[in-house]
Amino acid sequence: MKNIRDLLIKQNLGQFIVFIITAILEILAELSFAFAFKVIFDLATGSTVYSVKEVAAIIILSLMFKILSTYLIEVQTERLSIKAMEDFKLNMMSSYLTKDNEMNTSNILNIVTDLSEQISEMYIKPFLTIVRMIIMFIGAAFAIFMNQKAVLLIVFLVGWIPLIYSKLSSSKTQKSRGEYIQTNEQFISKSKEIVDGYDLIKSFKIENRILNIFKKLNFENENARYTADRDRSFYSSISISISQIVYAISQLSALAFTLMKMISVGQFMMVVQLSNFVQQPLSVIPEMYTVLKSMDEEVSVKLDMINKESNDIRNNEFDFEDKITINNLEYSYGDSLVLRDISFDLEKGKKYAIIGESGSGKSTLAKILLGRLEDYKGSIKIGQNELKDINRKSLYSSIVPVNQEVFMFNDTIKENICLYNDFSDERIEYAIQKSELSKLIDSLPNKLDTIYGENMRDFSGGEKQRISIARCLIRDCDMIILDEATSALDFKNSRLIENTILSLKQTALVITHKLDEKILKKYDEVFVLVGGKIIERGKYEDLTYFK
Repeated sequence: MKNIRDLLIKQNLGQFIVFIITAILEILAELSFAFAFKVIFDLATGSTVYSVKEVAAIIILSLMFKILSTYLIEVQTERLSIKAMEDFKLNMMSSYLTKDNEMNTSNILNIVTDLSEQISEMYIKPFLTIVRMIIMFIGAAFAIFMNQKAVLLIVFLVGWIPLIYSKLSSSKTQKSRGEYIQTNEQFISKSKEIVDGYDLIKSFKIENRILNIFKKLNFENENARYTADRDRSFYSSISISISQIVYAISQLSALAFTLMKMISVGQFMMVVQLSNFVQQPLSVIPEMYTVLKSMDEEVSVKLDMINKESNDIRNNEFDFEDKITINNLEYSYGDSLVLRDISFDLEKGKKYAIIGESGSGKSTLAKILLGRLEDYKGSIKIGQNELKDINRKSLYSSIVPVNQEVFMFNDTIKENICLYNDFSDERIEYAIQKSELSKLIDSLPNKLDTIYGENMRDFSGGEKQRISIARCLIRDCDMIILDEATSALDFKNSRLIENTILSLKQTALVITHKLDEKILKKYDEVFVLVGGKIIERGKYEDLTYFK
């Protein structure tokens, strides 16, 4: 019940109450229709006080009531299910973006597409159906009680059999459904991996090997789906058969009372109709309960992700008044020491370069400064605060990376610079001017309102880097870190980008393996990183490493 409360009721209590009201209207409509059957047969046997016109009016009104109530309950079921899934997907994406979790790209894509549909059809709607059936059962049972208590007693005596059977069989269906969901997640993950690795697969001509891997996973995935559906169908068919037997017993009981002149023919038809509304819940509830339980564990896992509290309870703000002091920094990946004895200062407003070959630890150092790796040894002080103790939101807004691969949204150039935040026109213009984007934007058909990727050429690597720089400048961050951001650019564009960085007021740390003497001479200090250790530091012209 906790999962249903979190997924459905907590955020949609008003809609759920409306659903309950429409479910009550539904059974009232069915009761009125059953009463219409009674007066029809009583009229035929001459045992009614209603005239033909009155009976016709009862039939028409009950039929209209039934049509209206059916429409309302179906619409409200869909509305509540859609709203619950809308909230669920929003909360999952919010958890992915704002909290510490272990979801990768394929996990979150699976959740907001395929899995959310399964939760809707196999969790939310089954629960709502159970609620409808319970209300229907109560209403029909009360009506039978008012007409013939003995029939109701017989129905109660045998009616619990389907429910007991459903409880006993649910563990099997729950297990097979859980196995299918796990297999499906693996299948989606591997499929995304294959699509992302298309160029690699074609270049090394491993299409057949990859197809064999895909074929195996596809077979396992579909086989797991078949097993889950087979188990559900098998236990569901037995449950329905048991329910049909219960219904037949109630019908025979009502017939016996009619033959014994204990109830009229009209009452018999009414009891038969009402018995259907007692039998139907006894048939449907076990089936829906089995379906619901098969998804229960998976829903619990996903709701735990949503309800997981953020681990970031740090209150210290990023206060870069003077300098960042790094002292005796060490970092290891497992048993491999990749950074050791790293000590230096980064003074506010100055420009620094870290030179080193691939594998020397440059990118690891960048990740530590950006707050991506926290299990380092040593000390990194920003003002009086240790980097580990600074609130992540404050850190992320103060130190901004410019990466080699710049992601672009399929949206306007303005939104790609502002990243969906509101900035003044003056601030936007400042970022464009300082990042030297004016010429590019002026060449676009709709200037800042041009949609990236829509009937236009793709931007070059250098142009994308300038977009990334503009994103940093518009936020007026304290520090910019370029981690091999110009490695894929030609010499001319690489130099242009670094000159742009050198002209900014922000502190800049440029990590590179390119040895452009003219550019490196402009940095306030250059660090040479070899084997995870700084072996030399100072102005470029004073370093012996380059001689």
